[in-house]
Amino acid sequence: MGNNRFVGFLQTAWQRLANLTAGKKDPASRVLLTRQEQSISACATLESGFGNVEDWGVWSTAKTSVISLVLPKWPRKLTLNFRVQAFGKVKAVDIQYESRKIGHWTILQCAPTYYLLDCSKLPRGKRIRIAFQNDEMSRPCDLVKGSTDGRTLGIGLCSLRVMD
Repeated sequence: MGNNRFVGFLQTAWQRLANLTAGKKDPASRVLLTRQEQSISACATLESGFGNVEDWGVWSTAKTSVISLVLPKWPRKLTLNFRVQAFGKVKAVDIQYESRKIGHWTILQCAPTYYLLDCSKLPRGKRIRIAFQNDEMSRPCDLVKGSTDGRTLGIGLCSLRVMD
């Protein structure tokens, strides 16, 4: 991918965030990464549609889940690298920016996979709001014999890298 500069990697913050959000059903705003490397800084926040942060990542708990990324300075070419997995079965997910479809992913069950999202053509601003639209949700208690977990889950967000 040429000159990939690592800006933020969510997975390193999961455990700290899991401790911060323990006991809270769905905090309104959770900062996922704040990292500065060289001349680029970034901060990502789970805005809505996500459950509590766990040590591996976070599940979406609504058909629409939104992540917000603040970039005070945009790189020449902006690519977001998400590592995600589906809960229950393969998920067809539309990716939206400002209610406009900018991508479509088929996310595999129980197999974390990397998906790239080219954001170079998005209007440059300090904040990007990316929505994940997933119409098929699953409950562990419906799929796993003996489970009493009644959460409605969609996709698991394991990590995010911001690259140029």
